[in-house]
Amino acid sequence: MIVTRLIVGVISALVLLFALFFSEWTFYAVLVAASFLSIWEMYAALQRVGYRPLRWTGLVFSVLIVPAGYFGGMEAVLALLAMLGFASMAHRLFHPECTLKDILSSVFTLFYIGIPFILIFFTFRLRPEAYGLLAVLTTIACSLNSDVFAFFAGTLFGRRKLSPEISPNKTVEGSAGGVIGSVLTGVVLCLWVQRIWGLSIELEHFIVLGVLCSVTAQTGDLVASSVKRMAGIKDFGTLFPGHGGMLDRIDSILFTVPVVFVYYKYIILG
Repeated sequence: MIVTRLIVGVISALVLLFALFFSEWTFYAVLVAASFLSIWEMYAALQRVGYRPLRWTGLVFSVLIVPAGYFGGMEAVLALLAMLGFASMAHRLFHPECTLKDILSSVFTLFYIGIPFILIFFTFRLRPEAYGLLAVLTTIACSLNSDVFAFFAGTLFGRRKLSPEISPNKTVEGSAGGVIGSVLTGVVLCLWVQRIWGLSIELEHFIVLGVLCSVTAQTGDLVASSVKRMAGIKDFGTLFPGHGGMLDRIDSILFTVPVVFVYYKYIILG
């Protein structure tokens, strides 16, 4: 199982790096596919516990997020999100069988998954261009390495349970390992951008980002675990052998990207 996880993780990372560095449109294609699959998996999980979310809202959002953001900016994407939310609520006017819980489950999914994907798009489009690419790389690398280090630290040294009611396998030692792994990733990124890209960003920023990314990544993972426990499922999907579905792979990133976006835009770029 560990070997499968490692192989799938390496292949996924290579595909993502290719999408990031090849062209902006390859990244946009991955963004659309990931957002659609994540929303679809969340709707499926909610249906298992009796909700009937409106799947078309997620489909429309996934298809239109990139063109809306590219041509209309943040205002257009937020307007799209608001219109889909209002359309979900108006749906009951024509379908009385649709309950308030069904509507709220649709709006919750758009908020929980949609807003982070909006911010991933605009993080990638931060200017100067190199900073946008670096910000996305920071978000993904620190979050995923936090997961990797937490997994191995918990497996080797885990003793004290972190949140047994939500995720019995997570430990305090694993959590600490995740923070260390994320900070080390930030240090490597700092050395890389200074020597290879020639960007002048102080090491202190990457240390802070490493801590913030790990804390938010672990929080996002626990929140996703609580949803899965509510739905009575182990994973959101089976897309990645040994890892689960798309949402299982990006649940930590959903909570990390708002912090990284704000940090780069208002602290590093000022």
